[in-house]
Amino acid sequence: MRLSNWDINLAQYLEDLRDYPFRWGQNDCITFTNRCAEILTGEGYCDDWLGQYTDGKSAFIHYRRKLSEQGYSNIFDALDGRLERFTERFPPRGTLVGRESEDMAGVLPIAMGVVVSDLAAFLTADGLILSNLSDSDLFWSLD
Repeated sequence: MRLSNWDINLAQYLEDLRDYPFRWGQNDCITFTNRCAEILTGEGYCDDWLGQYTDGKSAFIHYRRKLSEQGYSNIFDALDGRLERFTERFPPRGTLVGRESEDMAGVLPIAMGVVVSDLAAFLTADGLILSNLSDSDLFWSLD
């Protein structure tokens, strides 16, 4: 169930992150989308996945260990085990989005973001970007 004023609070969070760059363990795609989930529902979807990693190598080790401990072979199975996959044509605002990413190869094969309209917000080295939704994107509902 979504909290009251989630849309205003999410917009403010995204505005606050506009110029704050991607940083492993502080502002990476998992910490970002987990915080979005907290804003929408009052709870993170992966609080137990967060950890003390500071670079891609330590993040890779951390997430491989978490997936193994929880019996998942990959991040897609792990997300599907916690969230409902959204398969309709037009995901609503606040839906989590996963997109194949070359930049994340070797750590997680997807970049995670949040749907904000017909666009999705993702983190980059330069801060938050908005990107058109793609037919190859995967979506998970937070409702």
